[in-house]
Amino acid sequence: MKKILGLDLGVASIGWALVEHETDNGNIIASGVRIFQSNQQRAEAAPGESSNADRRTKRSVRRQRDRRTRRKIKLYNHLRRNGLAPTKDKWDEWVSINPYTIRGIGLDKKISLFEFGRALYHLNQRRGYKSNRKAGSDKEGAVSEGISKVRDHMKKHNARTIGEYGYKIFENHLENSVDHDDFDWRIRDKYTHRTMFEEEFDLLWKKQSEFHGSVLNGRLRDETKKIIFHQRELKVQSHLIGTCPLESDKKRIAKAHLLFQEFRVVKNLNNLTISDENGYPIPLTIDDKNALKEVLDKKDRVTFNQLKGVLKKRGTIDNNNALFNLERGDRTHLDGNRTNFALSRKKAFGDEWFELDDKFKNHVVDVLIHVDKPEIVKELALNKWKRNEEQADYLSGMTLEKGYAGFSEKAIKKLLPYLTEGFEESTAIDKAGYTLFKQKTGTKNQLPMPPDIKNPVVYHALIELRKVVNGVIRKYGMPDVIRVELARDLKSGYEHRQKMNKKMRELEKRNDKARKALQNAPFNVEYPGYNDIIWYNLWEECDKRCPYTGKSIPAEAFNSGEFQIEHIIPFSRSLDNSYANKTLCEADFNRKKGNRTPWECVQAGLMDEDEMLQLIRKLPWRKRNKFTQKTIDEDQFLNRQLSDTRYISKEASSFLKHLACDSVEIVKGQTTSLLRHLWGLNSILSLEDDEMKNREDHRHHAIDALVVAFTSRGTLKRLSDENKKIGMPDWQDQEEDSRQRYDEMKNRITGRIKLNEPWENFRKHVEYNVNGIVVSHKVNRKISGALHEETYYGPTNES
Repeated sequence: MKKILGLDLGVASIGWALVEHETDNGNIIASGVRIFQSNQQRAEAAPGESSNADRRTKRSVRRQRDRRTRRKIKLYNHLRRNGLAPTKDKWDEWVSINPYTIRGIGLDKKISLFEFGRALYHLNQRRGYKSNRKAGSDKEGAVSEGISKVRDHMKKHNARTIGEYGYKIFENHLENSVDHDDFDWRIRDKYTHRTMFEEEFDLLWKKQSEFHGSVLNGRLRDETKKIIFHQRELKVQSHLIGTCPLESDKKRIAKAHLLFQEFRVVKNLNNLTISDENGYPIPLTIDDKNALKEVLDKKDRVTFNQLKGVLKKRGTIDNNNALFNLERGDRTHLDGNRTNFALSRKKAFGDEWFELDDKFKNHVVDVLIHVDKPEIVKELALNKWKRNEEQADYLSGMTLEKGYAGFSEKAIKKLLPYLTEGFEESTAIDKAGYTLFKQKTGTKNQLPMPPDIKNPVVYHALIELRKVVNGVIRKYGMPDVIRVELARDLKSGYEHRQKMNKKMRELEKRNDKARKALQNAPFNVEYPGYNDIIWYNLWEECDKRCPYTGKSIPAEAFNSGEFQIEHIIPFSRSLDNSYANKTLCEADFNRKKGNRTPWECVQAGLMDEDEMLQLIRKLPWRKRNKFTQKTIDEDQFLNRQLSDTRYISKEASSFLKHLACDSVEIVKGQTTSLLRHLWGLNSILSLEDDEMKNREDHRHHAIDALVVAFTSRGTLKRLSDENKKIGMPDWQDQEEDSRQRYDEMKNRITGRIKLNEPWENFRKHVEYNVNGIVVSHKVNRKISGALHEETYYGPTNES
């Protein structure tokens, strides 16, 4: 008989069962449960955050502080060696000089070398914000809004530099006898850009070199500027790029690469067929597809109606009543060559882009993908690419399509010739000599340490999985088959699939509408990001009015920070980051709301119930329900947990393939639920309802693992085929009685197919085994751990 290990994985638990099974005979060797705290549940972490995130935040603050301190020390020593700063015994006198006064006067008049050094030291302390080119343009976000406001105020006060602006405000404060601390706050509580300080450095040095030319030479200028404005390079993250499934020693290619862009266009065209209004197929010739490719090569996306227009001009079709096969899924367009489209705009290369040779184009794209510093891109654009100033500025801030493809550059080069001949991707893979999705047999007798996964919840679960599996192997030997439950649905029925497709297309249309609106006045965001689109959709949804305060939200408030994206039910208490839990909120009220729900705000007197109901009347039903929700079931299985469980299952299946067992198989989660019902296993741990799973008893994880172990591929296929005909209920549809529909579905499946127990008296054997389980709990507090939480208090010399 085959020895099978079944695993039920979760964010804080692992159920396992080792069984032997063959046809109508079998045996339960052992089973158990391992319980551990996920990162969200640990006491030392803030609610809704992982302890890793808490440690990472503190570590980041320490690093920033240490780097700033080292830079200040390095600059001071440099200034002292060159006569621009006094010795340490006169430090207090030197730093007491008002830096804004010196920075203002020094633009036009002579100041002493020590005073000039004090101004430079102050520039080093507050040197402004500098963006990373690939992180986004400086023209977006609340930071850019704040920078623009400072520049406007500088113009209003006729200030050439940020230092002179501070000096003029300081003078005004002295005249009006305003406290110095208030002045300091007004200067510091502003967003400023690095270039503003670099420009001031250049102006100050140029002017003071007229008076101190023998000291302030070019060499000293370059050394000083380098110390003040040095920016650390971003840490290389290339090790996080996935490996190619076809070429295991190669990394996946960036999506923005021209080779992948062509690969995607050709692959989509090979998958495209068209039929007339009567459903009869219309053959597409090579010339037809080349004509369609010519259009796709110059656009980021092309609608199916536009493609039909091309075929109509060629005489391939008579009218627009013809239907592409991909339209049946309610798709509206095909992705084009997004890189070509971006670089052929007038602000970049224009139509000249298509006349350039491939080597030069690939060089440009590689620079835009890999180079972080905008000044380097601008220099290349001006000197090597022969662009004008406006085009160079545009290219220096350009970000191409993000992410990485499924294959490497080497693999795509081998596949592309076969795709160009018209073969579909799977056929091209075979013809290129590759074998995809073939499970490789592992060689290890014990699981090694898991790969470095950035999600701390998933990594922690894999660590515990390693302990459990290795312990089972040491005691009982290597299993022949390992089966893992994957938190995914069975095949949905046709109606359900159509409903989901319709929803996805509606969301796509809504996002496209938001993207176009943001690209036009008054927003003028050239490349709207994900959060920009969310903000706009929420703005439209709440009728451009804050649902908490009733204050009107003008378009000018976009990215100003005055109105924020807010979680209706606090994220720290629900871990619900879905769109259905978000709305816009006035920033001041959001701070008052804190960690409260809307109903708790009503109880605290921050809102009036009747006014709230009036303000939310235009919101969708789900959001209105969250506003009036009086309690939170904080123990429910949240969307975040389900997402993490899916991620754990996916990573675990790959991780387990290191073992020298025959195969690692995946069992879908809803299969487990159905088989528990069909085999009557829910009643083993039941308290009241024999048909309800008792989640209060940790041993239910072991029962799930037993079901997973006995779920063969044949059983899975029979259930999936039947469910495809019947259809699953939409669990997201809260306005319908999903439980009733689920019960009906179970009864219909039970009537359609006969799934006997794996062997006679199977339920009794399961009950006997489960009753003997002692649940294993991970120790979370050790003697070597922290004795108490951190405080601001420390030891003193007082007795």
